[in-house]
Amino acid sequence: MPGNAGRHRLQKPRRSGAPAFVLVALLVLALGLATGLALGRYMLGSLSATIASNAQQNVVSDGATADNTPPAGNSTEGGAALATVNVQLPAISLWALQVGRFSTTANAARQVSLTEAAGFPAYAVADSSSYVVWAGIYADKNAAEQAAQLAQKAKLAVYVAPVNLGGQLSLPVPTQAKDLLPPSFQDVADTITVLLPGLSAGSTQNTGPTVAAKAGRLLATIKDARTALQAANTTDKAPSVSAVDSLLAQAQTTAEAFLAWGQTGGAPAWQKAMVAMMALTAKLMDITQTYQSP
Repeated sequence: MPGNAGRHRLQKPRRSGAPAFVLVALLVLALGLATGLALGRYMLGSLSATIASNAQQNVVSDGATADNTPPAGNSTEGGAALATVNVQLPAISLWALQVGRFSTTANAARQVSLTEAAGFPAYAVADSSSYVVWAGIYADKNAAEQAAQLAQKAKLAVYVAPVNLGGQLSLPVPTQAKDLLPPSFQDVADTITVLLPGLSAGSTQNTGPTVAAKAGRLLATIKDARTALQAANTTDKAPSVSAVDSLLAQAQTTAEAFLAWGQTGGAPAWQKAMVAMMALTAKLMDITQTYQSP
C-alpha cells in the first residue's frame, strides 16, 4: 500500500567488529612484543660474548688478568714456572748379559723365571715397545763374556750386549732444586762406577771390607741428597725432580744391597746386588731417554 510505504523509513545497517581504538591498541602491543624480543636476543648475545671473553682472559678475584705465559727462559711442568737445568752425565760403558727380547710383559716375566731357575739373576728392562731380559750387568767385557759362558752351560741362550750411558740432560725444575740435580746424578754415576767392578769377576764371592766401606760411604751421601731434594720439591712438585728422587731411591737400594753383600757374602746377597744394579742401570737409561737434550 502506497500510504504504508511512506510511513517506513530506510534504516542504515549496523557495523560489526571491534572499535578502531582496540585495533590500534593491539597493533601497538604486537610491535612492543616484537621490539622486546629483538632487544632480548641482542642482550643475550652480548652477555654470552662477554662471558666467553672473560673466560679466555682468566680474570682473577682482585680484577687483575692472570698471565699464563711462563717467564723468558723458563718452562712449565705441573703448573709451576720452572728453570731449565742442564746436567752432563758422564759416559759409562757397561756390558749386559741379554737372554731375550719380548713383546709382552708376560713373556718377559716367564724368561725372568727361567733365568732365575737356572741360577742367574734376572731383570726385565722396558726398551721402547719391547722388553729385554738381562742376566747380569758388568763393567768389563771380558767378565761379561765369562759370565755368558757359564750361562750357556746352564742352557741359556745369551749374548753380550753393550750398554752406553751418558750425555747431556735438560730438566725443568723449581729454582730451589736446580743446584741439587748435578750432584744427585753424580751420586748415581758413582754408585755404578765405584761398586759395579766388584761384580765383574763373575763370581759370587765378595771382596771383603772394601765393597762394604765403599757402599757405606755412598749410602750416606745418597741419603743426604734425597733429603735435600725432597725438601726442595715440597711446594711446586715437579715430575722431573720426583723422577730424580726415584732414581736416587734405586741408588740407595743398590748401595744397601752391596753393603749387605760386602758384609755377609754368599750367592743370595750377590744376586740381590746384581739385580739392584741392573734396576739402577735401567732406571738411569729411562730418565736419560726422557730428558735427553735435543
